[in-house]
Amino acid sequence: GDAARGEEIFVANCSTCHGPGAEGGALGPTLISDQVATNDDEYFRETITNGRAGTSMPPWGGVLSAQDVEDVISFLRSRQP
Repeated sequence: GDAARGEEIFVANCSTCHGPGAEGGALGPTLISDQVATNDDEYFRETITNGRAGTSMPPWGGVLSAQDVEDVISFLRSRQP
């Protein structure tokens, strides 16, 4: 994935809940922590595409392409401590 493009996608679609730099926001948790970094890319693909039951995370599979998801994952990886 392309981290720079992923940042643009993230800011446009995810920052309302997770903050513009993925640091967390009113609804969504931080996505830049040691705990988050331990998740593999498949966890992120599944979460972004299908959402997370029991949380406020909606599915984005109908909005973002598979490449968009890979780019967002690259952006998130670039932000990990």
